[in-house]
Amino acid sequence: MDRENITVVGTLKSLERLLTLKEAGSYAGFDGETVRAWVKAGKIGAFKVGQEWRIEPKELADFLWARRVTTAA
Repeated sequence: MDRENITVVGTLKSLERLLTLKEAGSYAGFDGETVRAWVKAGKIGAFKVGQEWRIEPKELADFLWARRVTTAA
């Protein structure tokens, strides 16, 4: 099975968990339009469902985690 098929199968298993941009923004403490800008800039992966964008919660969490700032004690 090629990578594309694996991605589609994995996505189908989690369709009920996909977030709208507004939901993703609310969860992360940002405006939905900020999340839309990240999607359009290619900073975060998303799916276009009809005319709406959807984001997997894990994708959002990974995006935010990668941008965390740690400080020295």
